[in-house]
Amino acid sequence: MCGNLGIAGNGIVKQDLWAIKELATVLAPVRGMDGFGVYEGTAEKDGIKDAKLYKSKFDAFMAINMAAHEKTPVFEDIHSNLYISHVRWATIGEVTEENAH
Repeated sequence: MCGNLGIAGNGIVKQDLWAIKELATVLAPVRGMDGFGVYEGTAEKDGIKDAKLYKSKFDAFMAINMAAHEKTPVFEDIHSNLYISHVRWATIGEVTEENAH
């Protein structure tokens, strides 16, 4: 049982990213605490540009806080027009960075 969150469009504002971050931390205890990931990119007519992936074997709350401490903040600044987030229960596979997505 996992959970997905996302937002896309050219009108994304900082409050949208805050809402996704808060939802991920609230959703994690219910839908998955064995991994967290964020995919960020800029969707254009000819494909996705400037794609970035952040993933962690920790739950969303801990992963977001650790990322801020590591100077790789998640959901802090608007760099893209596409954000997809995933929280994971380890029903198949171990709790590792490799299996986080």
